[in-house]
Amino acid sequence: MSAWSHISIFRFSLSLSKPIPVGHTLLTTREGLLVALEDEDGCVGLGEVVPLPGMHKETLAQAGQELSLLCEHLSQVPLDTELDTLLTSLDELYVRFQISPSVRFGIDMAALFYRSGREMQMLHSLLHPESLSRLPVQALLGGERGALLALAKERLDEGYTTFKVKVGRASLDDDIRTLHELRELLGPEAVLRLDPNQAWTLEQAVHFVENTRHIQWEFLEEPLRDSLQLPSLYDETDAAYALDESLGWGNSESFVQSDGKDPRLEKASALILKPHILGGWKPTQAWIKWALMHDKKVVFSDCFGTGLGIVFLAHWASSLRQCGAQGLDTWRWMEQDLVSPVIHSGWVEMESSYEVLAQIHPGLLEPVKVG
Repeated sequence: MSAWSHISIFRFSLSLSKPIPVGHTLLTTREGLLVALEDEDGCVGLGEVVPLPGMHKETLAQAGQELSLLCEHLSQVPLDTELDTLLTSLDELYVRFQISPSVRFGIDMAALFYRSGREMQMLHSLLHPESLSRLPVQALLGGERGALLALAKERLDEGYTTFKVKVGRASLDDDIRTLHELRELLGPEAVLRLDPNQAWTLEQAVHFVENTRHIQWEFLEEPLRDSLQLPSLYDETDAAYALDESLGWGNSESFVQSDGKDPRLEKASALILKPHILGGWKPTQAWIKWALMHDKKVVFSDCFGTGLGIVFLAHWASSLRQCGAQGLDTWRWMEQDLVSPVIHSGWVEMESSYEVLAQIHPGLLEPVKVG
């Protein structure tokens, strides 16, 4: 097919099972847009546009305006090309019209799902023929100690083996005590990833590391208020850390072009990648390429999107053929979703997860007039 012949946009508002804290407010619904790219044979690719207040600069209204602007031009994108050429053509449109990251992500997602359907291949196989057939997911743990430990036991019984633990909200001594009890509960085989979310000074982080080293956690995700001190933390403690916010959201190319000469990158153990915020395929792939070249772990992190986005990220992650657990457990916040849950016992099965793409709940979608 030479071009997409029909482009549709739908709005949705999904109830949450528990509020999402955003700044000083709590989100009780998750609003977004679904874009459908369809050719004249009826082959369709779906993508979500879900800017998250407090993380994205663009609002949902602005994202909708950008989508409407792009519709006319998307119908002129040639489809009878190599996949990389198609994605490059889209990226040129994004640059030309200064398109926001959440919109870029949604269009790229729709284009990749479209090409997957057109080629009659599941997405992970389209991206790499030797992709993983199943992908582990990390359980997300937070809250006060009693609730956190109870939740950890529940997730352990479900089959999870990797646990991301929110720390830095209580005192250092409380966090250290919680971590000791958590390790005792989960046993020595469980993988622990700790997320202080830039809560600590260098001195506090050193104290934490010195008092938890024997617990054997995998890495600290963005532990310091001042990310420029991360290399000093590594030099003083040899503590593994992961970068997220310090990647410079929206500036992937400039960081990657430093070729690891930024000491924060050079000494990091892992990169936490949020394609919703980085701006879709091209910027995220730039980080992935750099990480794999420099022997860094890659962990995809969802931004409280829909189950469709989780399927997309899972297939993308499986194509990297790394065995580490991914940050896709945000589906538990959704009381309503566009598709049925795809994560079971801490795993995403690629084949069964792909089947939900044909099971969208249409009653949750409201058509948006284009143009």
